[in-house]
Amino acid sequence: MNPYINAEGFHASAKHSFNGGFYQQTIVQATMAIELYLKSVLRRIEPTNDLNESHDIIGIHRIISKQHPSKKLLDRALRESRKYYNESRYPENPVIYTEEFANRFLDHINLVKSYVDDDCSASIDDLANQYGRK
Repeated sequence: MNPYINAEGFHASAKHSFNGGFYQQTIVQATMAIELYLKSVLRRIEPTNDLNESHDIIGIHRIISKQHPSKKLLDRALRESRKYYNESRYPENPVIYTEEFANRFLDHINLVKSYVDDDCSASIDDLANQYGRK
């Protein structure tokens, strides 16, 4: 599994859901994209970490930010994504899933993707850990 490629699929799906007016589904897809973008870094730097099999994006970010400090403010995006990871799948109050709210999650995806792309460059050691030393 390549989490980054999977994240891109969920990212595109979130955009399509948004454009189709499916705002609750936008948030479902957005939270998956965010999780997978972060896991793409964690699997590279700590491939055997148990968080690779979890949905704890706060914990995942805590680990990767030690090696790749964020120049962007991710706290709100990560907190909201974690909160709505399950709530958007099983909503008790679907009225909250408005266009404005869903658009905020598209912004969250872009922020996290930008962090992964810009701040989490792979080092030689990262690549050796991921693909084995030769």
